[in-house]
Amino acid sequence: MKVFLSLGSNSGKRKILLQNAVESINKLKETKVLRSSSIYETEPWGNKNLDLFLNQVIMIDTKLGCIELLRQCQKIEEKFGRVRKNKKWQARTLDIDILICDDQEICIKNLQVPHPLLMKRMFVLEPLSELDPDLVIPGQNKNITEIIKECNDKSKVQLYK
Repeated sequence: MKVFLSLGSNSGKRKILLQNAVESINKLKETKVLRSSSIYETEPWGNKNLDLFLNQVIMIDTKLGCIELLRQCQKIEEKFGRVRKNKKWQARTLDIDILICDDQEICIKNLQVPHPLLMKRMFVLEPLSELDPDLVIPGQNKNITEIIKECNDKSKVQLYK
């Protein structure tokens, strides 16, 4: 199954945390990282009073189901210091979101695929378009390039050096 994951960090050694996350995901059972986008530095989304994020999107091939993949991603987040709070949009060492799982549409308590905010977040759309600008999001009739043109998010997204 081809899956796109979004990685983000805004506290600690952000770039190293993203690199460690990619390595950890690549070590998951029956999972291989196929491609990684560049790393982007981005303004916080949802809570503007946070430090800048580093964001990246990776494409993986996995035989894990989406729910098991979510569990494994949460374990990786915790391994690198993620503390889950009841509040949304807080500082975090590592955030891993499942964006797309093949052509599946999933809506259960702890998992929605495609990610429900995917089309509203330039920090996800830009690196995703780097990997596959012609990708059509399940349930949509538009590719990533078209979605970017229509996105209202004006947050700053720039390549990280």
